[in-house]
Formats: sequence, structure tokens, C-alpha cells
Amino acid sequence: MRIARIYTFELRFLKGASLPKWKGNIIRGAFGKSLMDLYCTKEKKCKKCSFIFSCPFGYIFETPSKGIVLSNLMDYAKPYVVKPPLEKKEFYEKGEKIKFSIALFGDALKFESHVLHAVSNMKLKSRMKLERVVVENPFREQKEILFEDGEIYNAKTYISKRDLDRKIGKIFVLKFLTPFRILREGSLISEPQFEDIAKFAFRRYSMMMIQYCGEDVKFNIENSVKLLRSKLNNIEFIYNNEKQYFLTGELIFCGKINRELKKALNFCQIAHLGKRASHGHGWYKLVNIGSD
Repeated sequence: MRIARIYTFELRFLKGASLPKWKGNIIRGAFGKSLMDLYCTKEKKCKKCSFIFSCPFGYIFETPSKGIVLSNLMDYAKPYVVKPPLEKKEFYEKGEKIKFSIALFGDALKFESHVLHAVSNMKLKSRMKLERVVVENPFREQKEILFEDGEIYNAKTYISKRDLDRKIGKIFVLKFLTPFRILREGSLISEPQFEDIAKFAFRRYSMMMIQYCGEDVKFNIENSVKLLRSKLNNIEFIYNNEKQYFLTGELIFCGKINRELKKALNFCQIAHLGKRASHGHGWYKLVNIGSD
């Protein structure tokens, strides 16, 4: 069963451009604007639009619950995430390239061609030329060219449900590639225990699998995993004119994980963890350093 696809885009700047160190927000905004400009009918606001389930912009950015679960929520987990460049470079000369990825989940894959078209038309403070698109499966270390030099190729690399069964050793590390933020009663959890990570990972996994993949998920976060060591630092972002603190670094855990929770942790390597995951926050890599 195909549950996701990661697209890595390589674009060349046609003029010089100044970008922020954190590029997740600007990439998400430019991608969304391009999708809207290309495909939105502007019939009504998305939540009341009769095309929301067939419109690439409406479905990807404004999806309401399908009534399967949590139908009272207005803002549902979206079927995409941005994986921004990890470099902090702020100025790109004409002719230089930038790379970033977008992951699509479940039935949002029907909009693949629309996403490619939108990225090829987006601007990051400058016009750009889309030169290459690679699809990836990080669990199998597979990569295939989907688009290059104006040609579309029949790339067959996807992420399947069985990829989520990747083994997790007794001692493992969550290395956060981008800052993350998880809350308890509205406040930042400054030193997350495994129970905190498990709760948020399983919630995201179950919501997205049910909503976009039509797969029921057994709720089971029981485990015997303990935090061995945390190496975290605070970093400040401004959202909605308000300072918000995120965490960077890594968490080292020890213990045995049940199968469903293992799937959730592997899934969130793709889907990210915590607040503003679709912007690129909460992207981590799970690394085994102990035996199974």
C-alpha cells in the first residue's frame, strides 16, 4: 500500500535573491500561492467551496475532516509537509541552485502533476527554473529521477506501509534536523520524555493514516522506553507577531517499542512531529545505536 511520496526539487535562480536562514515558511507560502493562482476557482472560501475535495489547493492546504474521525476539528492535519533546505545561506546569486522537498500523503498523491506544475511556477523572491525532481524512499535509500530537462520519467519509488516496519533498536536517537515544538496545556515541553514523543507521534500517524490512506490504526502507546539523555537547545521564532520557542538537538532513548508505535515513529520521520510540521518543523532522523 502506497502511503507517501517525497519529491526533492532542484531549482535554479534566474535572478539574485535574499532569503531567510529558516526557509520553511517562505517555501510553504510560495508553494501555496502558486497552487492557488493556478487552480483555485475563488468560488467561495475553501471550507464552503463545493470543489474543496477536487481542488489541488483546497485539498492540500485547507482539507477539512472527511467525517471519519475528529469531525469537529476545523483544522485537520494536512496531507503534505515541506522539508526545507538545512543550509542557513541567505543570498543566492543568479544561476545558483536551491533544493527542498515536499512529501505528499495518501490520496493527495492524485495531485502530483499539479504540485509539480505549481513548484515550477513558484517564486522565492526571484523567478526560478525547475531543473530536476527526484522521488525518494529514505527507508530503502532509493532515489529515482521523475523530471529532468523538461522530460517526465516513469519513476516508481514510493513509501509503502511495510516501510514503516523498519527496525528500531533498543537504544536509539531522534536527531532533529529542524526545530520542533510540542506542548502540554499550551506550554512548551522543554525536556520531552518518551511518553510525550509517543503521544504526539501516534496522534499524527493515526490522524493521517485514517484521513488520507483510509487505514484504521490500533491505538497502543504502551512501552517501556526511557529517556537516557537529551541534548536540546532553545531557538526563537516569530509567528503571528508572537515569540515562540522551539527546540533543536537530539533525544536518546532506551527500551523496547511495540509494533504500532514503531510504525508511528518511522512515519513521523516523513511527516514530522509537533507544531507547524507542514512548515518543515519537527523533521527528525531516527538512528539506531543499540541492538534489537
